[in-house]
Amino acid sequence: MPNDNLDAILTQGSLTAVFQPIVCLSRQAILGYEGLVRGPKNTPLERPDALFSLARREQRLVELDFLCREVVIREFAKHNPIGRLFLNIHPASLAERRLINGHTLTCLEQHGIDPCRVVIEITETHPINDFHLFQEA
Repeated sequence: MPNDNLDAILTQGSLTAVFQPIVCLSRQAILGYEGLVRGPKNTPLERPDALFSLARREQRLVELDFLCREVVIREFAKHNPIGRLFLNIHPASLAERRLINGHTLTCLEQHGIDPCRVVIEITETHPINDFHLFQEA
């Protein structure tokens, strides 16, 4: 897969946010939505596994992770559904200064989302090796 496809996605922000409901069966209520992304429609990179694999190979995983977060936050704010936003963060992003310096919080504030409505999920596909950095982030 050519790198120019990934370059175009990262430059143009051509991702689509989709939201999966998180439900409480005992209360029969929606607690919130997990924000997920898809790449450009009808392309091999539409599937998240292909998109993230390419970003990992090209060493642009953190860049993609930040873009995903921005797209999900923006789209969640547009629809403003009831409940919480479950937001995935890749462990590789924990070392990124933008995360530690409040990039996600700033993005939430720009879109009018109360940070108390957000649940941060650490993507389980990679281990966390530096717990001090994890705690700081």
